[in-house]
Amino acid sequence: IIRNEDADYPLTVDLKGFEGYHFVGHTYLHCDDPDGKNTYENPDYILPKNAEGDSFENGELKARVKPLSWNVFHFSK
Repeated sequence: IIRNEDADYPLTVDLKGFEGYHFVGHTYLHCDDPDGKNTYENPDYILPKNAEGDSFENGELKARVKPLSWNVFHFSK
């Protein structure tokens, strides 16, 4: 996996072996401060967000991924 600590980068995943599935969405966790964290005083500092602009065609997922982020791609059959 290629990672970039400074900028968004494109991600392409070949999912042709998963016929019958459709893409539901992409949720991610990201913070501009790599040391940022939720605390008791600020429990909502980093919250899951829904990504936009992803595509899923002919078994290929294309998305943009934020640097140093945690990503979940949702599919349904």
